[in-house]
Amino acid sequence: MRIDLPSKEIATIWYCLIAFGGIASFCLHEFAGLPILHSLWATIPAFLVAGYVAMRWMDHALDESFRRINTPIQISTVAGLGELRQFPDRWEIKLCPDAPHSAIIERTILIDASCEGPTSEQLEMIRQLPQQFASIESNIREELRSYFADMGAPEDYETVDFGSVSAHILSPNDEIDLEVWYSSIPEHGYMGYTVCLRDWKVHEIYGGD
Repeated sequence: MRIDLPSKEIATIWYCLIAFGGIASFCLHEFAGLPILHSLWATIPAFLVAGYVAMRWMDHALDESFRRINTPIQISTVAGLGELRQFPDRWEIKLCPDAPHSAIIERTILIDASCEGPTSEQLEMIRQLPQQFASIESNIREELRSYFADMGAPEDYETVDFGSVSAHILSPNDEIDLEVWYSSIPEHGYMGYTVCLRDWKVHEIYGGD
């Protein structure tokens, strides 16, 4: 998978390189006595070539970094749940088709765990998640409605995509048991909303890009 720098950042880098080339050309003209056209032809292409090489190197470095982060260190199977994957910075479980599962909860669940892996309590929470979520979903929606009203934007409630939920199991020593993440309907932007749960009750809600 390739990672490309945002177009605005690429344009900014190229504009800076051209500007530096222009400054270098001016300095050669003023202090070395070269004709301005000669100095332009000498410096700006050199900066552009250097920029191209640098961009290619950065692109390769980003690709390699992304590949490492998204390549599992080890993969194992949890009976009745699915495939447990350890990554350099996280654990994930990919629920198998026969695992307890809600239609709107994504099958890949993020888990905060030590290098030894998730605890039995965390795995049990994943088993309970579909049933527990179904029982509290209406309460979550009401809490979200209140959240938007308190923020002074009650109309934003209508932009939440309730058809897809990402789950994040927190570490055992955290005051929060798990988070469920909602995103906005695509045509309404890229906002996300996190509902923090403790003992299967809403503890906190916050939003961000």
